[in-house]
Amino acid sequence: LPDRMAIPDSVITRPERKARNRRFAERLAERSLTLLRNDASVLPLRCDGLRAGVMSFVRRSPPASAEYLRQGLERRGAVVRHLAVARDARVTGVRRWMRDSLAVMDVLILASHIAVADGSGTIGLSESQKTIFAEAATRGIPVILIAFGSPYILTAGDAFPVLLAAYGDAPVSVQSAVRLLAGEIPARGRLPVHIPGMFPLGAGRPVSVLSLIHI
Repeated sequence: LPDRMAIPDSVITRPERKARNRRFAERLAERSLTLLRNDASVLPLRCDGLRAGVMSFVRRSPPASAEYLRQGLERRGAVVRHLAVARDARVTGVRRWMRDSLAVMDVLILASHIAVADGSGTIGLSESQKTIFAEAATRGIPVILIAFGSPYILTAGDAFPVLLAAYGDAPVSVQSAVRLLAGEIPARGRLPVHIPGMFPLGAGRPVSVLSLIHI
């Protein structure tokens, strides 16, 4: 008989099944992360003592999972200032936050939780959000754009040194993105779509964990 035999689902307890499903979801989220750009080797981030600004771009209010990005960075020693930017955000207020907060920040992370509506013909950002994207590139610190919703949002970040597609904002996806930012897991995903003018189908930068670690 083999040393290990498959255990029927019928004899697995509910907590065991839940834990197994979570492990599967974590592996899937980690393997799907697609790093499309990492200019000037901005990644990995040295989180201990890092001063990070995080702006969550949402339609109305941020999902609960948006907190996992801030919390994950803080658990690794970063000091984080966070702002949610809805579609109807007032640009003047966001400018004030950027002026006051980013002056002392080491990096700015733009986390998009916006999905593109079918047939909308747009990338999902409002005009005010597009304006804020454009101004983020002028603040003199590295900008990391993470697409937790539609990867087509990345077309608005052509001026940013780091572009990362996560394809969803479930807690496991956000937590996996934090681990990649910190260099704890490799980037192995490939782009499942063509992003016109930027990246072809199958694009991605496979980066090993060892090469992510600062020596």
